[in-house]
Amino acid sequence: GIKVEDDSDSGFPAVVTVSQSAISDNVNYGIYSSAVAPVDAKNNWWGDASGPFDLIGNPFGEGNRIAGNILYALWLTENPFLPPPETFEPVIIIPGILGSAEKNGVWLIDPIFHTYDDLIATLTANGYVEGQNLFSFPYDWRFSNVLTAAALKNKIAEVKNICQCAKVDLVAHSMGGLVARQYIQSPQYQSDVDQLIFLGTPHLGAPKVYLPWEGATMPHGFVNQSIKTLLWWEAKKLSLSLFDYIHQSVLSIKELLPIYDYLTLKDSGVVEKYPNGYPTNSFLENLSAGTNQFLNSGIEVSNIIGNTGSSTIASIMVASSTEPILWEHGEPEELNNGIGDETVPISSAGFIDADINTLLSDHNNLPFDARGLVYQKLTGKVAEHLVGDGPSLDAIMLIKILSPADIIVITPNGERVGKDFATGQEVNEIAGAFYSGFGTDDEYVTIPNPQDGDYRVETQGTGSGGAYTLATTFITNETSAESDFTGATLPGMITPIEVTIDNANPENLSVEPEDQTPPVITIFSPQMKDYVRGDIIKINATTTDTDSGVLNFETAWDDEAILASTTVDSFYQKLGVHNFSATSNDFVGNVATSSVDFRIIATEQSIIKDIEKCLTLGWIDNKGVANSLKKKKIDKAFPNELNAQRGKHINEQAYQILVEDINWLLNN
Repeated sequence: GIKVEDDSDSGFPAVVTVSQSAISDNVNYGIYSSAVAPVDAKNNWWGDASGPFDLIGNPFGEGNRIAGNILYALWLTENPFLPPPETFEPVIIIPGILGSAEKNGVWLIDPIFHTYDDLIATLTANGYVEGQNLFSFPYDWRFSNVLTAAALKNKIAEVKNICQCAKVDLVAHSMGGLVARQYIQSPQYQSDVDQLIFLGTPHLGAPKVYLPWEGATMPHGFVNQSIKTLLWWEAKKLSLSLFDYIHQSVLSIKELLPIYDYLTLKDSGVVEKYPNGYPTNSFLENLSAGTNQFLNSGIEVSNIIGNTGSSTIASIMVASSTEPILWEHGEPEELNNGIGDETVPISSAGFIDADINTLLSDHNNLPFDARGLVYQKLTGKVAEHLVGDGPSLDAIMLIKILSPADIIVITPNGERVGKDFATGQEVNEIAGAFYSGFGTDDEYVTIPNPQDGDYRVETQGTGSGGAYTLATTFITNETSAESDFTGATLPGMITPIEVTIDNANPENLSVEPEDQTPPVITIFSPQMKDYVRGDIIKINATTTDTDSGVLNFETAWDDEAILASTTVDSFYQKLGVHNFSATSNDFVGNVATSSVDFRIIATEQSIIKDIEKCLTLGWIDNKGVANSLKKKKIDKAFPNELNAQRGKHINEQAYQILVEDINWLLNN
């Protein structure tokens, strides 16, 4: 520190000025002065941006202490002797297919598998600053790469405006490398890329892609099955088959098809010669035709590729399709492996022969395994800090709500992710989980490495309510299981559903409503007894459900719909056995049924009443005829009188009713 003593007795008061200095790391005082004259200590660094600690003048300063008559206002907020921070050319990370996900309308870089987390963290740990010289370019990977490349041009322009620079660096993984090439090789290129680092880019395509494009199927694995699940959800929402949805809406898959020979005909053993007998890929054909232009563009290119041995689909033996529409160019009979990163053959990834670096890494882990090398290529320096231990994904659960409802998922430990219905806000307490948000039609949750046990999923009705589906998929590297639940909801209605996970037995995935109790039906009337023709039969049935509530209640008389509360005049009904039934559904699909059988019969007294009613209705138009019938003895001769008057004074309705009455009495 600095000590200034009073020398006023000499007649020459001390005049001390300290400026543009770093006064810090002193145990007691930065400056201690007993002089009468003030010490001019303005424009100094005191060890903290809040300035020196002065009990009276700056009690909240966290820099060195001062004492005495010292002028310190207008202190420096940065140490003037520190070297300026290292500056890096801005870099943009471009993910591959499924390397982006949409949250409330905004695209994020891989919040599901976290493929790029450790790469980005390593860059920031070694001096890069997100939003200043480190950026990501998430995008809708379903679109054609031509459209995405146009969006990349805009992103680069945005970054150049932020950094006030002329060029940027690009680090592009998988299909992201094709996006970068499409921009650079297009007429719209602005000569604004300095370095381009490829990570496992399929420059010539990948045979693996033949499976989803030709047959709407995927090999096992987290990413493959997750792509299939997400696309299937979209297809289902649009009432399309997965095949049709891919061909209509996911053109990026077509743009990953190989542009070389990879199909062998089973019957002849002949290898088809591209493009004859193949699904063609004009996108990659055009890129390949411009390879020399790309390599001579002045961009510093590095190509980092993965090699896990003979682990990658390299060729496919095909036979005639056994399924309509699917496998236009042959149904796979055998998948043959070759050298690659489990997705991209090494011949395709290494097609761009520029500073090739081969790592023992699979396709999905390549951004992590190459994080130090990427930093070195970008800066020319060795990274001092490598962040992360690499992805540790053993399984993943995906839960999607097909409207109209929102969801929250609660783990067996009580951690939550989704919409907090009490506050109306998003909540995410699960490490690595992703929630797409409730401000979108595509609302879903992903949970990595879900623990065993029962998960509570709550749905809350939105809009005007209606039917909804909770689609759940559990994926491991070896297998996947799916289970759906369909129910109905009302606005604001909360319904609990139980999802059971068993990592040892993924096929045991179950999705069941917490409410397993069907509604209760009570039929008060009709009763199981005999009613006499002409009786007014009361219909009275009710239903209740104390859990999820009654969704609908249907009642029927002899399978014909009837109100649950009404009356029926049995005069117009057939004699014999009748049935009244009731069916009640609750909001989670539990169903209850109940029914009662009863008879409508005729008696001698009821026949007289029926004759009188027919007269009143005008079905018998002669009172004398009616009185004659009433006096007739009920025997086999009675029908003769009816036949004699049929079509004269007795119409067909009256005839049929009275004949049925007589036959009932004669036969019973």
